[in-house]
Amino acid sequence: MRFRGSAAALLLVTLVLAGCYGSTEPASDIQFDHATLNGRGTTNNGPADVFFQIWPAAHPDQRGTNLPQRYPGGASGPVSQPVAPWGPYGLVPDTEYGFRLCGRDEGATDPVCAQTRTFRTKKPSGDLLRGFFAHQLTGIGHTGYVQAESDRTGGGAAGELQLPGDLGNTFTGDVTCLSVHGHDAAVGAVGTRVDGSAASALLVVRDNADQAWTSTTADRIRYTVTPGGGAPDCSSASFDGLYGALILIFTTYDTP
Repeated sequence: MRFRGSAAALLLVTLVLAGCYGSTEPASDIQFDHATLNGRGTTNNGPADVFFQIWPAAHPDQRGTNLPQRYPGGASGPVSQPVAPWGPYGLVPDTEYGFRLCGRDEGATDPVCAQTRTFRTKKPSGDLLRGFFAHQLTGIGHTGYVQAESDRTGGGAAGELQLPGDLGNTFTGDVTCLSVHGHDAAVGAVGTRVDGSAASALLVVRDNADQAWTSTTADRIRYTVTPGGGAPDCSSASFDGLYGALILIFTTYDTP
């Protein structure tokens, strides 16, 4: 979050916040899974915590809050916060969100917020799967990552897939297939392990979208890495035996 000094008076669409004046400004850099939230404000005599609230427009009861940033009294200017697909409150494609700038005086319990604005993330032209998971956060070789896209029928699949491996012998490969049906997705890749040996891999994901807004453990996965294997067949992938991990953050999009 940035808060830069400015001599400009806030004369338009301002609201008196706890400890500051603030205005929610239009979101910028809107893509299909990320955007930047913007506002303007001026703190009064004492310090104030400044932050954004954001929520899916269809679920106004599910408000998320980014980490507050404290500003001294008399600070004035724009404030912005990028919102990415990773973590709680991650954005998903073709979805409308509401957001607002909020402030809270030092020692106050409840914030006071400026007006609400909305934006809609972009609609992809084809199917996609993006995400990250971790079995543990220390050591080497315990995390996986995927960024895959295809046309609306699954053709022209491209992207990258990384998967954990024993003793750090992780797999990295180029995506060769992607199959998305609702919030179930299978992605295959051909590549190598860290030791240089050829391998192929298949990852299946169930994106529990109803819980994903506030949870980093709701999704489910299963993956295999096959030494020297040929290109996997995503269309025949099974979704039996899926399991959780310490962190799972995935976004799927099945083009209508």
